[in-house]
Amino acid sequence: MIKIAHIDDDHNFGFLFWTLIQAYNATVTKDEDMIVLDSYRDGKHFWEAFMNDAQEYDLVVLDIQLGNENGYDIAQNIYDNSTHTILPVVIMLSSYILRSE
Repeated sequence: MIKIAHIDDDHNFGFLFWTLIQAYNATVTKDEDMIVLDSYRDGKHFWEAFMNDAQEYDLVVLDIQLGNENGYDIAQNIYDNSTHTILPVVIMLSSYILRSE
């Protein structure tokens, strides 16, 4: 099983990402190939789960602009506090991903 944390305040992109994950999961035949997606609307909610519940992820997809939070700072804190030797963090700007131009 692959665990992904998605931190983004853009609900439209969150729904798109969730839909893609669900479509992928519908095609897999082994449980270990399934993707579990935990979505967080801001860094605060992510940190509550990450630190208090000892959540571990295989990938973190992180919006760079989270209201008054900075995605780069959240990424640095993830690296500083993760027990993984390697934890990929993808930093994106979801407002550009959803453009129709």
